[in-house]
Amino acid sequence: MSIRSRPFSGSDEIGNHGHRKVIRLAISERLKPVTYLSTVAVAMGIADFVEDGDIREVSAHRPIDNGYANGYANSKWAGEVLLREAHDLCGLPVSVFRSDLILAHSRFAGQLNVPDAFTRLLISLLSSGIAPRTFYAEDVSGQRPRAHYDGLPADFVAEAITTIGGDGLDGFRSYDVMNPHDDGIFPIRFDPGAQPVRWSAQRAGCVHPLADQRAVDRNRAAHLLR
Repeated sequence: MSIRSRPFSGSDEIGNHGHRKVIRLAISERLKPVTYLSTVAVAMGIADFVEDGDIREVSAHRPIDNGYANGYANSKWAGEVLLREAHDLCGLPVSVFRSDLILAHSRFAGQLNVPDAFTRLLISLLSSGIAPRTFYAEDVSGQRPRAHYDGLPADFVAEAITTIGGDGLDGFRSYDVMNPHDDGIFPIRFDPGAQPVRWSAQRAGCVHPLADQRAVDRNRAAHLLR
């Protein structure tokens, strides 16, 4: 079972036991700066989340339920709280990085993480040959909102964390490691009325929006009857 799918009790037992050991090591003998890899899921559901705010105030209350990654996010949140407390009590230098989806290294084309939700999405599209017209909830006018995707390659994320975290020798800092560019791009994009040629299926040439699926089925049936 992935830690992402564990309830908070299971994730808390695994994660925060480790958090406490890291803090104990970091404050023994002399203070040692801590670079903590959290998750953007800590900010999910919080309308006015402040990137560099005090997590104990920004997210003072957490829901505990069976939602996707709820236990994982709450365990990471608890780690941030413990590190805040250690900073306040002992002056421990801490840099927190909240990343979103981390993609494969940009120099290793073809590498993928098979159980990953994003990978499974692409495989499902190519295997089924169909896709929803949009991956976004429609706005009040029934239109698809402007696309955005926060996934970043592993090498970029690693370099950003090691470079910025290496400078965090005092204080408490937190960063959201996300794509800030408003480019209107999602990796899979189906525009009504356009030919479904997308980077994920250019070679397969077989992915169609669900709105077009009836026409695809009719064409297949006509071919079989020839």
